[in-house]
Amino acid sequence: MEINIDNNKIYPRRKFIKNLTTGVLSLVAGNIFPRILRATPTTYPPRTRVPNPYLSNEGKPLLVSVIGTDYKEMLKTGLEKIGGITKLVDNNQDVLIKPNLNAVDVYPAISSADSIATFAREVIAVTSGSVTVGDVSYHPTESVYQHIDLANALANTGAKLIHFSSTYNVRRSSWPASKQDYLVYSDVYDSPIIISLACIKRHFLARMTTALKNNVGCIAGSGATRSRAYLHGLGETFLSEIAEIAGLINPELTIIDARSMLIGNGPLSSQPGAKILDGTNFLIISGDMNAVDHYCAMLLQGFDNTFLSSHINATLHHAHSLGLGVKDLNEVEIIELATEVKDSHGLSIPKKFELNQNYPNPFNTSTQIRFKLNENCLASLNVYNTRGQKITSFFDRELFPGEYIVSFNGDNLPGGTYFYQLRAGNQILMKKMTLVK
Repeated sequence: MEINIDNNKIYPRRKFIKNLTTGVLSLVAGNIFPRILRATPTTYPPRTRVPNPYLSNEGKPLLVSVIGTDYKEMLKTGLEKIGGITKLVDNNQDVLIKPNLNAVDVYPAISSADSIATFAREVIAVTSGSVTVGDVSYHPTESVYQHIDLANALANTGAKLIHFSSTYNVRRSSWPASKQDYLVYSDVYDSPIIISLACIKRHFLARMTTALKNNVGCIAGSGATRSRAYLHGLGETFLSEIAEIAGLINPELTIIDARSMLIGNGPLSSQPGAKILDGTNFLIISGDMNAVDHYCAMLLQGFDNTFLSSHINATLHHAHSLGLGVKDLNEVEIIELATEVKDSHGLSIPKKFELNQNYPNPFNTSTQIRFKLNENCLASLNVYNTRGQKITSFFDRELFPGEYIVSFNGDNLPGGTYFYQLRAGNQILMKKMTLVK
């Protein structure tokens, strides 16, 4: 709904109501109420999102998972399968694209400039409204923008790179009086449509950063405290507070670029134990934040043996209680697709099932295991010692066709001979590797 204020300007309904409320309060406070009341900021409820249009015929939220290496092709395939951007965005609607740009870092610790620009072009193609891109970083935001050359990447897309500044006091009515308002950036709160672009990465407190956690960049703080400093001081209650923040922002759509993942630790790639795992090759799209985080947690668990999907239960359970999404993946219709998968030489999906010799071999501490699958299958990869005892299990789940790389670390193992075994459907391959200490 739009309301015509004058002959020259059209105001979205959300902004009109806010301006009207603020104006009336200012007029009344001017002469009637004491000065102490005039200093009290207006508090707003959580942002109201557009209802999720991406539902199955049975009313279940849709989640599309695409495997591939070409982001543009993966994005196009996924958006078409879920129903297209036009199902969400009107032809004259303003859209905010909110990537994950929390620090001066590299993908997948932050969103890549190319993937942001690629998606911005998709949105520009369907709306004549304003398309903006913005986030707030733990580091100075401008330095992050410059680090990935985001302004240049967006230069020919038609999207505008913005810096969040002004804020609104936002709170949920059920909060106790002792709980402070959150300061939500006005560019976020006023946006008719918010589309969240995130990655899959570990976080030392949140355990995993994907859909729900990506909303932290939309707040300036709690009271006078910087948002991340305040949140990181919450300890274990941080997990449920992530859901509270997500419920203030309520983005309409989430797209996860998981062609690579940050495993072991995070959210920075420089943190002890953090490792960039390339070749995971996933893109996930859904209008349900909980569905995204449930699915991403299952993926991450398969690739990162230091992570369990149960680690984020506190966040997911609280988000569900706030009405932010599904209880579990049984309530979701999952559509899994594959685009053409290419390796670094531009070769297509492998023609046969292969397990390569680990490299380096012999190795000291760390080595990589490569394998290829030529069809969808239930696959597992395990490492055994010479006594047949299982040392490590990397994954046991369905995988798509493609080439995969798994890193193995023998820090806590004695030197000697080990075997790694790949099962794919009814096929089994095994090779020997030597750890030197």
